[in-house]
Amino acid sequence: GLPLADRLELTLVDSTPEGDTVFPPVDWSEWREVRREPADGCVYVAYERVVDS
Repeated sequence: GLPLADRLELTLVDSTPEGDTVFPPVDWSEWREVRREPADGCVYVAYERVVDS
């Protein structure tokens, strides 16, 4: 999933809402966390794709 993305900006919400739309599966071994900001009821997290050199 997400073959064209090189950065992810996620809002992680402390809730499990009902619905039929979800974020696509992510291979987290391909990503590294670069920023985390706690907020009221959620956390903002940024990831960058790990690039093999």
